[in-house]
Amino acid sequence: MAGFNRFLSYQVIIYTEEFALRLLESDVQIAEEEPSVEYRLYALMSRIISDLCLVAHPKQEESNGEEHPIVLQAHNQAYFGYTIETKNPITAMIFHAQSRTLTPVFWLEGKALFSHLTEPIRAWRADLEWWRNRASSIFESAVDQVREQAHFAFKSFKGDEYHVIILVGIFWSLLTFSRDKKERMRKLERESLDFNTPAENRGIKRRRDSSQERSEMTDLEKILHDFDANLQPESGFIIPNLPLPELQYFNESLVLGNPVKAINPIFLSFLAEVMDKQGFNLQPSWMTVPPGFDVATADKQSLKQGTEILGRVYSAKLFAHRTARREQRAADSYSPPSAEGDSDFVPPHGNDATPPFRRNKPIRTGGILDDPGSPTPSHPGPFHDIRGEIGQ
Repeated sequence: MAGFNRFLSYQVIIYTEEFALRLLESDVQIAEEEPSVEYRLYALMSRIISDLCLVAHPKQEESNGEEHPIVLQAHNQAYFGYTIETKNPITAMIFHAQSRTLTPVFWLEGKALFSHLTEPIRAWRADLEWWRNRASSIFESAVDQVREQAHFAFKSFKGDEYHVIILVGIFWSLLTFSRDKKERMRKLERESLDFNTPAENRGIKRRRDSSQERSEMTDLEKILHDFDANLQPESGFIIPNLPLPELQYFNESLVLGNPVKAINPIFLSFLAEVMDKQGFNLQPSWMTVPPGFDVATADKQSLKQGTEILGRVYSAKLFAHRTARREQRAADSYSPPSAEGDSDFVPPHGNDATPPFRRNKPIRTGGILDDPGSPTPSHPGPFHDIRGEIGQ
């Protein structure tokens, strides 16, 4: 306690690098102890954003000494305006003091990192590369969820770009979503060319499958044109040139050392860059890039696998959307045939032809007129066997 005597002030809270890294190690152990439980990662994610808030200071100061115009806050349940069934992500938010509004800077979506194998469980940091490969498949399962989160963020806030970190165990990947790409993807999902429905029933001009028109299409248009013409792609097909979010980092380690010695400087480089764009300086600490580190020349994981995963997920989603729209249009344009007796009823042709639809008529059984739609206890319906009753 003697070492703290010089800080015996109610205006100071001591938070050293040694203590912070010890807390980080505890958070990693909490998650690693039960790797199949996602919520065990929440302490680690909250720690990262909370520590960032401690060292982030706005560049613009109020000249009259009043409160800062903006402040960075950690929101463990940030609300993006969607339904309660959708989980709220852990988010770094900027609070604007004058307008009393919030703006998301980036958020983290955590996913449990575990294996279904029956062999003894290996600690994450004891076999980094094995777990890194495992994290790739779990990353794929999270893409659609963060895509939905970004969709609601664009609806609820005015920003044109949002950063999302998918944290699988201790491996993180960074996606950057832009409003422009989101709108372009939305447009592709809503379009559909149904070649089975007559043009007059579709309400849109029919595109003829002519060789001249097809030759003028882009590669993306050709693929969607063929898909809408019921030429199905192979399973796992990746559509080229889709407006995908930018994958900046893939499956990088969040912490270094066992026990934790430092936060990965690649991750710290991202924090420094995004906070600088948002008008913040970072106080030099274990939360800032070490002197002499250059992220451009640093050894980073390849983006190839992650980019393929994004293409596969977005392609499958686009095909699903266009299939649903094509089927809906076909259903909307279907008109059931008229019943016999209606003014527009078309009689069948030929001796063996059967009308596609015929209104049921009352059926006479055993001298009793039964209404098939209104059975009674004494007359249950047209299939009631009354042969024994007739002889009584």
